[in-house]
Amino acid sequence: MSVSVKRAVHVQVAMDESFRKTYIAVLNQFIGSLNDKLSSYESAQRSRKGDSSFGSYIAEKINDTVLKIEQFKFQIERVKLTKVGSPFLVSTLDGYVETTIGDDVMSVLGPAIIESDGQRISRIIA
Repeated sequence: MSVSVKRAVHVQVAMDESFRKTYIAVLNQFIGSLNDKLSSYESAQRSRKGDSSFGSYIAEKINDTVLKIEQFKFQIERVKLTKVGSPFLVSTLDGYVETTIGDDVMSVLGPAIIESDGQRISRIIA
């Protein structure tokens, strides 16, 4: 008998200048898109000032968008501070692993790690 268990998967990249530039460019594109969305939300908020239920909904959307922008800016600062050759955590995802009787308990408790050289996956530590 086996069971599928949810497990954290860390995606790491060995930092190099090429990855740094590409990643910062991608994050800046995301920030640009979010700024456009934020402007749209703010415009909608101004146009429907009297509608309290819409106002609270749009305020939540504005706050969520501002938070995402700040998270991307923080990620840019982190990538700028990471030394070349050091591992950089890009993301943490959910993964699933099949577990059976006799398996090592640490393989279920600890996170899996996917390492990349910036272009391709170079190692998976499960």
